[in-house]
Amino acid sequence: MNHYKYLLSPDIAKHCRKVGRRFTTLELAVIVAHNEEMPRKDRHNAWREILAEYPDMPIPKQYGFGNHGSLRDSLLAQIEWEERWLEDFYVPGDNTVYLPSGIHDDTAYPIDKCFSSVEKAFEGAIDKFHRISFYESVTICKDKIDGSEERSWVKLNLKGEVIHFGGLYGESPCNLYGYFIDLPVPFKRGDLVTINGKTPIVLDFPIWESAAYERLVSLITSNEEITESDWNTYEYHQNGSYYEVFENALHCQTCYPNYIWRLRYFKAAELTGLEKFLGFLSEYIKKDECRLDSLVNTFLRYKIESDCENRIW
Repeated sequence: MNHYKYLLSPDIAKHCRKVGRRFTTLELAVIVAHNEEMPRKDRHNAWREILAEYPDMPIPKQYGFGNHGSLRDSLLAQIEWEERWLEDFYVPGDNTVYLPSGIHDDTAYPIDKCFSSVEKAFEGAIDKFHRISFYESVTICKDKIDGSEERSWVKLNLKGEVIHFGGLYGESPCNLYGYFIDLPVPFKRGDLVTINGKTPIVLDFPIWESAAYERLVSLITSNEEITESDWNTYEYHQNGSYYEVFENALHCQTCYPNYIWRLRYFKAAELTGLEKFLGFLSEYIKKDECRLDSLVNTFLRYKIESDCENRIW
């Protein structure tokens, strides 16, 4: 099997191949869990392929994860659980409605926003959302009209395929999404990267360069148990900052968990406007080891230059 084909980021896959990083059966299963572009049914097929070609192994205990004696048994149970969950979600219940992309109200539902099936709700979202081309997915909620139950939801890609879900129906038997593995990445502080392929980001202090990350890696490789303290320290460092452009504004934003899997280099034939500024900022950070508080004057100076050149700020 190609060890790298299930990695979400092609740049991380290329780097792992270059450094010769090989993955265990468990690590491959975690990689598939993080591939959010893969429809859920394709993830199930990928897990089955991994289990057929690689040896079974236990799932070692981590903070938030108990021991599992057999990855094979646990993963097959997870697949069965997810298939039952989705089958139940798609069956309309008494006094229920489907609502597209978070359109919901606990007291009243506008009739033109309520649908009797997932398929009709998805079609309604495509028809009514005037900015649908901006989005890469549509979320459909299943609600009790009387508000007596917590809502559940599925996220569909623009082909109508399930890529994620959540809400009711109890704990899953083996959700590997939050399981930690050491994933080599090529990115460095100051690199111009992207999470969604569209929005450029300048990395400030990547989590994988922190002492907390190195501590977790050492615990994993030595088979020591990861404690709550170790995990909390890692999460604290994980909430670092990056610089992001969104709707013509430069601002500092908190990194959300597991964003590392999505990172890839931002590529454009020519950087213009705000992208050009971020390209400049990228090089400035790499050369001068500057922090956000020292970038304000640089930002204002370059903004004035960009005003004159592009007139888009």
